[in-house]
Amino acid sequence: MPRVRVNDIEVHYEEAGEGSAVVLVHGLGNDLHLWDALAPELARRHRVVRYDVRGFGGSDKPAGPY
Repeated sequence: MPRVRVNDIEVHYEEAGEGSAVVLVHGLGNDLHLWDALAPELARRHRVVRYDVRGFGGSDKPAGPY
């Protein structure tokens, strides 16, 4: 599970494909799997980066308020 540290938490992300970047961000109550059907199609022509916003999916939950 790839993760990157952003300030005080670690954020889970996935990337696929090559070319110009497309970043997919889910809404509250979801995780990066919201994009499971779309990401492979976009990755045919683009570098697709999708991540779990903090507190959701595989990303850490912050200790205090945002």
